[in-house]
Order: sequence, then structure tokens, then C-alpha cells
Amino acid sequence: TLPKILDSIATIGCFQLVNYGIPVESIRSALTAAAGIFQLPPQKRTAVTRSPEKLYGFEEVHEEDEGEVSEEFVWCKAKALELAMEGIWPVGYSNFSEKMETLVAEMEKVAEKILIVFREIYQEKTGRCEMEKMEGEDGGGWACYVYKHGGNVSAEKWRSCLRYDVMKMLIGGMDYSHTLCLHICDGSSEFHVYSKKGWVSFCPHKHALVVTVGDQTQALSGGQLKHVIGRPIYRGEEEEFISMAFLYSSSTTNSRLVDPQKPNTISLSQQAIAAILFTLLYQILVYVYYKFYF
Repeated sequence: TLPKILDSIATIGCFQLVNYGIPVESIRSALTAAAGIFQLPPQKRTAVTRSPEKLYGFEEVHEEDEGEVSEEFVWCKAKALELAMEGIWPVGYSNFSEKMETLVAEMEKVAEKILIVFREIYQEKTGRCEMEKMEGEDGGGWACYVYKHGGNVSAEKWRSCLRYDVMKMLIGGMDYSHTLCLHICDGSSEFHVYSKKGWVSFCPHKHALVVTVGDQTQALSGGQLKHVIGRPIYRGEEEEFISMAFLYSSSTTNSRLVDPQKPNTISLSQQAIAAILFTLLYQILVYVYYKFYF
């Protein structure tokens, strides 16, 4: 119900949707096509590896990171990404991109309906000058984080990768500014929500679409809604899974999505301070997680 959704948003910056109107086949076909991306050999991935200046493509993998629990690829409609991927995976990428664009069109309908509700509820609290920025927008920007979650992972390896994942999330966050993030994570054992307040986890409903609040929504709601980062967890599964996180950005504030090669720089001193603070926070969060979940 709407009151429960609003309470969940206000409390943890996240809520679930079921029966949200997107055909199951559209989702399954996109997930199946996405699995092919991670079958590309490392030598071919090099040309499409992410960097501070290029925020799409494969996550950079160092030698010590090989065999990680999950792999990551960022998809968007950048022409440079399309040309690079068609050069190393011509037929497969064309099919994948086509299915992603179909799914994005469906996701956009869901995102726009959610924003309509946000406008009606928070418009009076924050003033029309802020919330009406979301009104009358025709097509925002999109980027999608595609994850492959490995199967048959030992408990020790899983815990080690969880520690790394928490640190990466807390320090790095998302490269793209966004209004909402819509997560497809069917089959996940847990869903983790990270924010400045702490770390929350829950078991998502089967076939549910998990929605998290983005930094743009926090700003446009006058701080009534808080930006969080969500991540599905697949623990103790024998098979591999694909999950997707669709980042929707309203057209008035989607410059980072339109220009995915524009760097987001942080000074070395800021990185050092953040690393110290988040290391302390990370130790506390992981201790609590192990105490209550293991």
C-alpha cells in the first residue's frame, strides 16, 4: 500500500514494487543477452574498460581480483560505447543493446509514475519551485549497471568479497548522478541498502522491482528523502545470476548521464580522509552483519 511504501522510503530510502507492468519476457530476454557480455575474454574487454574519464564498460580487474564473486559492466546509450562493443562483439552487442532499449522504455514508464507520486506528496512540503522541476520532463537519461554473480562461492571467499564490496560502495558510490535506481534482482537471497545512516538488509519479494532513492531526488525533495545505494546479494547459490540496476536521471539534471566521459574528480586529501572514516564505519557494519547473519 502507499502508506507502507512512503514509510519505507522515509526510513531506508528504498521500497519494492510487484505487478509493476513490465512483461516478464522483456526482463528475461535482456538478462539472457546480458550474460553474453561476461563471456568475452579479458583481452577483448581491455578496449572497453572503465576509467575516471570513461564511466561505461567493464570494471577494471587487477590480477589479485581475479575470481571475484561478481563482475560488473555499465551500459548506456553513448555512441563511443556502441562503436567499441560492436568492434569486439558485433552480433551479440547489437542484440543486447536492442533488448536493453526495449526494457529501458518500460522502466521509464515505471519511473515516471513514481515521480508523479513524489511530486504530489513532497511538493507542498518543499515548495513548487523545487518539485516542479520534475514536471513536464520528456525522457530522462539512463545508465545501467549489469552484474554477474558467481555460483558455488565458498563462505570464506564470499565474506572476503563482501568486505571489498562494502568499502567500494561506501567510498565510490555510483558514478552517475540519478533520480531513482530500479533494481532487477530476482533470485537474490538478500538486498543491502547503504547510506550515511548505516547499512540495512532485507529479503526481496520474488519478481519484485526494488527502487532506491537517488541524489537528485534527495535534492529536489529538500532533504525529505535520502540518497542510498542498493545492491542485491546472492549467497549460497550454486548457479550464476545476472542482476541489473537502472539509474534514471530527470532531463533537467542528467548531465552526467548525457556525458559519461566527464570525470568526477576528488582530491587526494579528500580520498585519504574518506578512506579513514569509511574504514572505521566498515568495521562496525561488518561486525554487526556477521554477528546477526552468521
